[in-house]
Amino acid sequence: MVTTSINNNHTYILIKLNNFEVELCTLGAGIYSIKYDNKYMTQTPLKEDYEFPRTFDGKSIARTANRIKGNKVIINNIEYTLLNNEGENTLHGGIDGVHKHDYEYEIIEDDDYVKVLFNTKSIDGESGYPGNMDIFVKYTINKKEPTIRIDFNAVSDKDTLCAMTNHAYYSLGDNDILNSTLYINTHKYIDTNPVDLIAKGLDDNPYYLEFDKGLVLGKYINLENLLTSKAKGYDHYLLFDKVDETIPQIKLFGSKYHLDIYTDFEGTQIFSDNRQNGKTYLGTDALWRRGIAIEPSSPHHILHYLNKDEEYHKFIEYHFNKNE
Repeated sequence: MVTTSINNNHTYILIKLNNFEVELCTLGAGIYSIKYDNKYMTQTPLKEDYEFPRTFDGKSIARTANRIKGNKVIINNIEYTLLNNEGENTLHGGIDGVHKHDYEYEIIEDDDYVKVLFNTKSIDGESGYPGNMDIFVKYTINKKEPTIRIDFNAVSDKDTLCAMTNHAYYSLGDNDILNSTLYINTHKYIDTNPVDLIAKGLDDNPYYLEFDKGLVLGKYINLENLLTSKAKGYDHYLLFDKVDETIPQIKLFGSKYHLDIYTDFEGTQIFSDNRQNGKTYLGTDALWRRGIAIEPSSPHHILHYLNKDEEYHKFIEYHFNKNE
């Protein structure tokens, strides 16, 4: 069953399939909530908080995910000034990022899938980026299994930058993530400046990032070097050992459920919910560390260029399962 509703001029699309529910929103072509066995798999705010302009939670991020040092980029020997939104730096596409767009949408349904096709246009000069960019975000929800696939596509009429992702937080039905175990196929990470989290370069994973062995998130999250950084916890990019869309590059295990993530991205950003912001989140009464953002994306220590008329395409696929 697919239903739609309006809240503050944004359309919410609820796909309800037996014991699996996905609610999407035209704002930022985002994931508002995912429920499995009537439990929230995502860290889900109230709708008024989800719609707050500064909130990235659940949204599709474009034109560039993660941080760009300063607000100057050079493309074809031309310097462009981006609209910085984190001190002197640019985060997740800048102050007027595409996560603020209210996308157009189309719903296509057949016997096996519900597909929701979102599209928007980021105009030449928006947030300082060159080129009129058409952006497409397609969600494919499997009717027979609790899986979701996101396909990101974009094309620009000028050479520009493009590196997209989704910024949903996952809790897997638990009150917080401290006892959850995270596995990532990785041995390298992007080292960052603790003051502003700007990338310094690739390095071997330290012991508190050895996710290739599977780490309980609460084991090291309160290390002094993490708490004294800008992040106040985990906020790291892990490079996959290799790009391989046929295997789950990421696995998150909660007390009753687990999530396998397949993707053709090169790695993933993780960001634990380190904000004691007093907001209400559905399905939990914890004050922080309620979920972890898992953002498969391209590494942010380099810029990712998209040539004029070249098609950008990446995907992320989420498989939800009960623990055996």
